[in-house]
Amino acid sequence: MPTRYRGNGPPHLPRRRRHCVYCRAALVPAQCFPPGVPLPPNLATRDHVFPRRLIPADAPQCWHEKNRVPCCAACNCLKADHHPAEWLQWLPPSTRGDLAARLSALADIAIRESMAGASCSGVDFMLS
Repeated sequence: MPTRYRGNGPPHLPRRRRHCVYCRAALVPAQCFPPGVPLPPNLATRDHVFPRRLIPADAPQCWHEKNRVPCCAACNCLKADHHPAEWLQWLPPSTRGDLAARLSALADIAIRESMAGASCSGVDFMLS
């Protein structure tokens, strides 16, 4: 009897989420795999750009939504809970711009939300 993969990947993939943001691999949607069949390394998962352990508990919901990105299981395992600045050095040059843009968007949200009273002050955005 097939077993359902219970990872954090979506069962279907919208067009904008069909490639890993880190390595640009085409993602395989989460689906049923027979027992004993190894899961593909490009299985769709979602990664937290900033690991959850680095995010303040009172960070706004919109920041949490921008902090999740589609990525393959292989990149998600390799990145683990590394700071994005550390992970940025491991990425191929062709994908570094995507992550840098995401980090910029997260910093903008943190600034905007801190003006509205929410806090992202505990997040270290340093990329150097």
